[in-house]
Amino acid sequence: MAEKSPSKSCPKRWPRTPSDFVASNKKRARPLLNHPNIVTIYEIGAHERTPFIAMEYVKGKTLREILADGPLPGDELFRYATQMAEGLAKAHQAGIVHRDVKPENLIVSDDGYIKILDFGLAKLVAESDVGSEILTAIKDGTTPGTILGTVGYMSPEQAKGESADFRSDQFSLGSILLEMATGQRAFARETPAQTLAAIIDNEPAPMAMLDDEHRPRFTAIVKRCMAKLPADRHDSTRDLAGELRSAERSSSKISRRRTRLSVT
Repeated sequence: MAEKSPSKSCPKRWPRTPSDFVASNKKRARPLLNHPNIVTIYEIGAHERTPFIAMEYVKGKTLREILADGPLPGDELFRYATQMAEGLAKAHQAGIVHRDVKPENLIVSDDGYIKILDFGLAKLVAESDVGSEILTAIKDGTTPGTILGTVGYMSPEQAKGESADFRSDQFSLGSILLEMATGQRAFARETPAQTLAAIIDNEPAPMAMLDDEHRPRFTAIVKRCMAKLPADRHDSTRDLAGELRSAERSSSKISRRRTRLSVT
């Protein structure tokens, strides 16, 4: 079992007391407890006035560590993509938006399952009395003080400090899928400010590297996930997961056909 506690740098408007923390988050965690692609939350409580979230310990590697070796092969790409979408769909169905989906918050277990981490803390910050999305992160990781999310993986609406719903997670997922397929970050710029501007105004450069010929449906899915306007993304993340499963089957058929042609 792993345990995570808020650091000294947490936003000032978190629940004021440990009891407030427990009361405001205990019920929210319950819908997430039973899904193979979301880390299990065992307990939300406080010890000696320090709030904590006790969660499942997953032995494996983060997706960030795996991506250090370059793009993923097709079978892993589709398997992880579908699992991530399934996990997010479960959360979205429960009315919970992650708002900080990134490779560091995704861990691949030794038995090949990808799990989404840090739902509890993301929900806590998102539900704080802040009035807008202006709150959290601006560095390669997450530093409090600016915009809710992690630069490089946030959606255009997050980058603008606007309200974000489940479709914001879809954009973040699209950024990750693009990186998994190409080995390149979607919006890599020299400074956080330039990255934010690119997310808002520019198309991701690695999109041109996608294999339209052999993975046409996957390419279409990524492009839709990364539409600048939320209304142009998927109506539900459950539908997105279904499209990824279908694309995986289609890609497998194309691969088998190419193998037969090469043999003959």
